[in-house]
Amino acid sequence: MSYYHTCPDCKANLDPGERCDCKKVKQASCDRLIIGFDDAQNGDCACITIVRMDMKGNYEVLNSFYDDEAREIYSKLITQAPEGKVKIL
Repeated sequence: MSYYHTCPDCKANLDPGERCDCKKVKQASCDRLIIGFDDAQNGDCACITIVRMDMKGNYEVLNSFYDDEAREIYSKLITQAPEGKVKIL
């Protein structure tokens, strides 16, 4: 007889009486992505920065993109995102 049991969904080994949390909604689904876009003017370089803000208001910079790549990402965000998912301020 084994001391642990295995979750039938994710195959995690669990202690006796422990419930697996593999089906719980992850906290990240409550995080917000904040995207700042600065279009290039007068020879400057375009920049888009993607930041995650958690429920406590903590920020983490995930990535930054520049020039043509920044413009392409911004264009996709405003043209391909589901209705109501992108808010332009």
